Amino acid sequence: MKFFYSLFVTLVTVFFLIPSLLVNADENIAPIIVEPIYPDNQIKSTKGYFDLIVDEKSSQSLNVRIKNNQNKTLIVYIEAANAYTNPKGGIMYEAEMSSPHTSLLSDAIQLKDYITVTDSVIIPPYSQTVVPLTLQVPETNAATILGGVRFKTINEDAKKDKVQNNETANFILKTESVHAIAIQLSLPNETKPDFTFGSASFSPENKGEILLEMINNAHYIQKDINGTYIVSDERENTLFSGEFQSIKMAPKSKINFPISWNHSVMEDGMYTLEIKVNINGIEVLDSKTFSIKQKDVQEYIEKNGAINPNVKVTEKTALPVWIWLIAGFLFGLIMYLIGRRKNTT
Repeated sequence: MKFFYSLFVTLVTVFFLIPSLLVNADENIAPIIVEPIYPDNQIKSTKGYFDLIVDEKSSQSLNVRIKNNQNKTLIVYIEAANAYTNPKGGIMYEAEMSSPHTSLLSDAIQLKDYITVTDSVIIPPYSQTVVPLTLQVPETNAATILGGVRFKTINEDAKKDKVQNNETANFILKTESVHAIAIQLSLPNETKPDFTFGSASFSPENKGEILLEMINNAHYIQKDINGTYIVSDERENTLFSGEFQSIKMAPKSKINFPISWNHSVMEDGMYTLEIKVNINGIEVLDSKTFSIKQKDVQEYIEKNGAINPNVKVTEKTALPVWIWLIAGFLFGLIMYLIGRRKNTT
């Protein structure tokens, strides 16, 4: 009898638990799957995005398959995008980007202006649809043009939360899910790599970091920027060192690459950043100077003092103490000589 009772309890538990497991499993699956349908001019070895051999001033129709993985109707919003470089390396796709740390150069080709898409599509539960795109290749001497298309879903869940006096508050939780498909165009033009380092500066943001400007001034995807760096103070003492992991940059883009401040002391003064990198198989040595000002130190204290207790922050006086002692001695000696001369006369 005890066995049958345990079996009954188990069956009832499973009966009520299965719907919950199904719901949770459905929530953990990506709401949509986006797949490119490859045209004849796709580079055969490339999978997951459009990698097309094209001629300038040509036009082409592309298709993307979107699958709805959920048990409810979804609205998928679609927009053309440009290719930007993530400040920490890597390529990201955005319709617009306003950031002091990543941007396109003024002569960059913004591929989103040459891609026509529908604004949105409605997909019933557990079904799929094919979305057409139209691509117009611009007139250019570029060898590579990079952009993409973004597909966004917005999920709204009604939630309840207890507040004071055992009352409940109703609210709607909105979550966005974004998928991007890159579109890379290869044209029969030649472009030489043109990568350079710009200036270096200090920022008190993000627990303190050195910002090293990197510029890819070619219509070319700059890959595999690897190397090391050393930071030293104005007395040529090495403070800390590190290495660049493999950095990849979008064509005609620039970033402020962040290097975390990794020394136990921070004070105002002049510093040197020495760089040794391998770019396109060529070793490049460069050196950049930057300053940390008193206002940077103060801002660092305000923003990070409690966050990063491992860094001791000091502020230099305007002049070393020994200079003030010598100045005081000389001033006293001059006053003594003047007083003695008056007494003599």
